[in-house]
Amino acid sequence: MKRRWKRIFAGLLAALMLCMSPCFAAAPPMQEAPAVETFCFTRSGMSADQARSYQIRETARGRFVWIELYYSDHYVLPLTDEDMASFSALVQELELTAWDGYSEVDRYALDGECFSLDVAFEGGASISASGSNCFPQDYGEKMSAVEDFFRSLMADYELGDDVWR
Repeated sequence: MKRRWKRIFAGLLAALMLCMSPCFAAAPPMQEAPAVETFCFTRSGMSADQARSYQIRETARGRFVWIELYYSDHYVLPLTDEDMASFSALVQELELTAWDGYSEVDRYALDGECFSLDVAFEGGASISASGSNCFPQDYGEKMSAVEDFFRSLMADYELGDDVWR
């Protein structure tokens, strides 16, 4: 009989240990991502078709996005709070903070593409990354997602795909 109680007690103790173990505990609630305060992404290359610049800034009259395409087409559009919340969520989803500090240059390439990314968040955190013919992991798909956000914003203002050549 004593042996049976020992087994029951050992089983209960094991169950209690599993419940209290951090690897089986529920994940902590996800903290809200800090909102993007300012944003600047620029890319350029040997061809004017590669040139793009996107900036988000707060002014005395509100928050705006400056879009420059091909060194010649310029657009200034207002941003709503919903737009900024959506953009902040996109930056978080793309995990662009992992790029902070990236700075690589291929000194042997004579042409190609370069980029720079600067993001400031509420609370003081920031991202600064740049590259010339060298890019962080998943650069193409992540920057395509960022550009898709701005394309969508331009479409909302009825600036058609004809400006994207």
